[in-house]
Amino acid sequence: MNQSSLLKLGLLVLALAALVWVWMPRATYPKVGSHESDRVLRMLGTACGSRNPERLQNVKDEMAKLQLPDAELKAFQQIIALADQGRWPEAHRATLQMAADQID
Repeated sequence: MNQSSLLKLGLLVLALAALVWVWMPRATYPKVGSHESDRVLRMLGTACGSRNPERLQNVKDEMAKLQLPDAELKAFQQIIALADQGRWPEAHRATLQMAADQID
Protein backbone atom coordinates (compact mmCIF):
# COMPACT_ATOMS: atom_id res chain seq x y z
CA MET A 1 0.00 0.00 0.00
CA ASN A 2 1.29 3.39 -0.88
CA GLN A 3 1.14 6.47 1.29
CA SER A 4 -1.86 7.92 -0.55
CA SER A 5 -3.92 4.75 0.01
CA LEU A 6 -3.03 4.68 3.70
CA LEU A 7 -4.10 8.31 4.05
CA LYS A 8 -7.43 7.62 2.34
CA LEU A 9 -8.02 4.56 4.53
CA GLY A 10 -7.21 6.58 7.64
CA LEU A 11 -9.62 9.34 6.63
CA LEU A 12 -12.34 6.78 5.91
CA VAL A 13 -11.91 5.20 9.35
CA LEU A 14 -11.97 8.64 10.98
CA ALA A 15 -15.13 9.61 9.07
CA LEU A 16 -16.87 6.37 10.08
CA ALA A 17 -15.88 6.87 13.71
CA ALA A 18 -17.27 10.42 13.60
CA LEU A 19 -20.57 9.20 12.13
CA VAL A 20 -20.93 6.53 14.81
CA TRP A 21 -20.23 9.09 17.52
CA VAL A 22 -22.80 11.56 16.12
CA TRP A 23 -25.56 8.99 15.64
CA MET A 24 -24.91 6.94 18.77
CA PRO A 25 -27.77 7.42 21.22
CA ARG A 26 -26.68 8.91 24.52
CA ALA A 27 -28.71 9.02 27.68
CA THR A 28 -29.31 12.47 29.09
CA TYR A 29 -30.54 11.34 32.48
CA PRO A 30 -29.36 8.64 34.89
CA LYS A 31 -31.09 5.29 35.24
CA VAL A 32 -33.41 5.15 38.23
CA GLY A 33 -32.32 2.49 40.65
CA SER A 34 -35.47 1.74 42.61
CA HIS A 35 -39.22 1.50 42.46
CA GLU A 36 -39.44 4.62 44.62
CA SER A 37 -37.40 6.62 42.10
CA ASP A 38 -39.54 5.29 39.28
CA ARG A 39 -42.65 6.38 41.18
CA VAL A 40 -41.17 9.87 41.71
CA LEU A 41 -40.43 10.09 37.98
CA ARG A 42 -44.02 9.17 37.15
CA MET A 43 -45.38 11.64 39.69
CA LEU A 44 -43.14 14.35 38.31
CA GLY A 45 -44.23 13.61 34.76
CA THR A 46 -47.88 13.86 35.79
CA ALA A 47 -47.30 17.10 37.69
CA CYS A 48 -45.44 18.71 34.80
CA GLY A 49 -47.81 17.40 32.14
CA SER A 50 -50.82 18.76 34.00
CA ARG A 51 -48.98 21.95 35.04
CA ASN A 52 -50.23 21.40 38.55
CA PRO A 53 -48.31 23.15 41.37
CA GLU A 54 -50.04 21.02 44.02
CA ARG A 55 -48.86 17.80 42.36
CA LEU A 56 -45.40 19.30 42.05
CA GLN A 57 -45.42 19.98 45.78
CA ASN A 58 -46.46 16.35 46.36
CA VAL A 59 -43.39 15.28 44.38
CA LYS A 60 -41.17 17.50 46.52
CA ASP A 61 -42.73 16.09 49.69
CA GLU A 62 -42.26 12.53 48.47
CA MET A 63 -38.63 13.20 47.57
CA ALA A 64 -37.98 14.61 51.05
CA LYS A 65 -39.03 11.25 52.55
CA LEU A 66 -36.70 9.20 50.35
CA GLN A 67 -32.96 8.63 50.26
CA LEU A 68 -32.41 9.05 46.53
CA PRO A 69 -28.99 8.62 44.91
CA ASP A 70 -27.25 11.91 44.16
CA ALA A 71 -27.48 11.59 40.36
CA GLU A 72 -31.23 10.91 40.46
CA LEU A 73 -31.83 13.64 43.03
CA LYS A 74 -29.95 16.17 40.90
CA ALA A 75 -31.91 15.20 37.77
CA PHE A 76 -35.25 15.49 39.58
CA GLN A 77 -34.23 18.85 41.07
CA GLN A 78 -33.29 20.20 37.65
CA ILE A 79 -36.69 19.27 36.27
CA ILE A 80 -38.47 20.67 39.32
CA ALA A 81 -36.54 23.93 38.90
CA LEU A 82 -37.90 24.25 35.36
CA ALA A 83 -41.45 23.74 36.62
CA ASP A 84 -40.91 26.18 39.51
CA GLN A 85 -39.88 28.79 36.91
CA GLY A 86 -43.14 28.20 35.05
CA ARG A 87 -41.37 26.40 32.22
CA TRP A 88 -43.88 23.55 32.31
CA PRO A 89 -43.51 22.36 28.69
CA GLU A 90 -39.73 22.10 29.09
CA ALA A 91 -40.12 20.30 32.42
CA HIS A 92 -42.60 17.88 30.89
CA ARG A 93 -40.28 17.19 27.94
CA ALA A 94 -37.47 16.58 30.43
CA THR A 95 -39.54 14.02 32.34
CA LEU A 96 -40.38 12.28 29.06
CA GLN A 97 -36.69 12.25 28.12
CA MET A 98 -35.75 10.86 31.52
CA ALA A 99 -38.38 8.14 31.11
CA ALA A 100 -37.07 7.35 27.62
CA ASP A 101 -33.54 7.11 29.00
CA GLN A 102 -34.72 4.28 31.27
CA ILE A 103 -35.24 2.05 28.24
CA ASP A 104 -32.19 0.09 27.18
